[in-house]
Amino acid sequence: MKKIHFLLALVLVQCLCCLYAGTAMCQPITLVTLGDSLTAGDGDSTGNGGYPSRLLSLLTPDYPDFTLSKLAISGDTTPDPVSPPIPMIFSGADAGSISVTTSQTVTISVSLDAGSMLNTPGDWWLIHVPPKSPVLSLTGDLRWQETLTPVLSIPLVSFQKIPIFSNILPAPGTHLFFFAVDDNADGRLEAPLWFDGFTVQVSEAAPVVPGDDTERLMPRHLNYKGAFQLPDDFNWGARGLTYYPAGDAGAGSLLVTGFQAPSSPEHPLEPCWNPEWNCHAYYGQVRIPTPVVDADWENLPRAALLGQMTSFDQGLVADMEREYVFVSDIAYVPKSGTQTRDKIYGAADFWYAAGTFGEDSFPTIWMADLNGANAWGMFHVGPDADPYHGRKTGSYLFSAPQWYADRYLGGRTLVTGRSRGTPADLEPITTNGGSQGPTLFAFHPFASENPAGNLDALPMLYYRVKFPGCAGPDIGPTDACDYPGFTMCDDWTGGAFVDDGERRAVMLLGYKGLGNNCYGGDACNNPCSDGQGYHCNPYERQVIFYDVHELGAIARQERDPWSVLPYTVWRPEEFYIQGHTCWNAGGMTFHPASGRLFMVERGLGEGETNAAVVHVWSVQ
Repeated sequence: MKKIHFLLALVLVQCLCCLYAGTAMCQPITLVTLGDSLTAGDGDSTGNGGYPSRLLSLLTPDYPDFTLSKLAISGDTTPDPVSPPIPMIFSGADAGSISVTTSQTVTISVSLDAGSMLNTPGDWWLIHVPPKSPVLSLTGDLRWQETLTPVLSIPLVSFQKIPIFSNILPAPGTHLFFFAVDDNADGRLEAPLWFDGFTVQVSEAAPVVPGDDTERLMPRHLNYKGAFQLPDDFNWGARGLTYYPAGDAGAGSLLVTGFQAPSSPEHPLEPCWNPEWNCHAYYGQVRIPTPVVDADWENLPRAALLGQMTSFDQGLVADMEREYVFVSDIAYVPKSGTQTRDKIYGAADFWYAAGTFGEDSFPTIWMADLNGANAWGMFHVGPDADPYHGRKTGSYLFSAPQWYADRYLGGRTLVTGRSRGTPADLEPITTNGGSQGPTLFAFHPFASENPAGNLDALPMLYYRVKFPGCAGPDIGPTDACDYPGFTMCDDWTGGAFVDDGERRAVMLLGYKGLGNNCYGGDACNNPCSDGQGYHCNPYERQVIFYDVHELGAIARQERDPWSVLPYTVWRPEEFYIQGHTCWNAGGMTFHPASGRLFMVERGLGEGETNAAVVHVWSVQ
């Protein structure tokens, strides 16, 4: 290899280190160049002294203290290795550079031909240099962090294509990506270094007009792949669902909540009415089989339970309420800040909150290690003040992509919500208490192992309560409702931010009442239940789609939280139970890297088995 190549590697090392430290911390750097006539500048038609001088001219506007010392000798060479490693970084069929806007998803992949250095121990580096920001490197836990750390320190191997970045780049300007390997697995970025670079020139996208149909994800953009059964451990469960990228030895798995109430292993499928029972919330990890399209759900492949069901709340939920509560959703969150372990967040839906807590608010979220240990909570979503209230949160829980969180949510990446129409005061129109329609509240995941206080939340959506003018007892929905057709029986159980790179939506999966709001028991003539309470039969499953930019305008306080409605309603024909039903749905989750959307359908099986299957769609 020519010395010039080693020279450029050394220059890259020094420049990246200085960029990472920040200009205020950088000491003046002298670029010392060694090489042959190419480095010396022989034949440079511009008369500027060759590539070293050109490099210095590019650096000095931002780093005026850099100086150059050229020690090149014309004719000096070093032998090339027989077959050096060849790293490559590219996007699709493009190598070298692409141009995109801030609204377009960029997917970058790498490949490596190890050459004669196959199995040589080395460091593997994946580096992103954003405009006017600290250098990021992909670390061993597959997160981009402000550090210079190799993603791997293992022997070099050859491979064809591995995606390493797939997201929107929200900062306009020049983004540089580098893939590099060396021949010394010591965690230090140093020569000799073999690398390839890729430039993404990002321009500001045209302003998004909320309600612009060109960016709205529609049901027709979803490609059905089939379904699979969940094990019997999830009968009367599976209200919560999240994707775990590192699960199943890196193939990816699903984490699914068990029985829908806190439970005791000695009393399966039974709510914790006995105070002597030791009751916890449980989840299980399941392998994702290849989904199948079949008219009979019992012919579907069955997912395997990986390990045992895991208690992940240490009794926190049952300590608040033992009977009138659902273990409603779950979210996997990689470790951050000073944390040393990945986290699981749980959400609880206290469905008889009026009787349990009176009109007072209450917490609905907790956090634990991935193995269920070190549970912390319960946490209130936002301060204990209007409009934040436990009746507005805890039914569903999902992640927003980082670009969206940065643009609209102040960096908040977790979202929860609920639909519970009871107010906390007697005002004719109020935002205190529940919401007559689904809600969305974004909050920051914790960055420490032992957090305290409330979750720093931001409203994205809620509707006013107009009681009894909207959906009051024994009357149908009226024009007074902010959410048309709202009933007191509406139950939204799954949520996901779904994005295919061009179109996107916040989707909520639920169970919608279509009739009058009858409050009572037998007299309501509900074929699904004769218990005392609200009855809104008939019922159907629905998936509703919200415009993400309209929700973002609410988060920025540019619109009222009750001014946005779903832009379409979807009744999936792929569900086994069609039309009017007595069974609600379950959890929902989306995996951006594979473009797969997962939805749980509950209520299958004879009698009251309430078995569950997972339906799979592709959005890419």
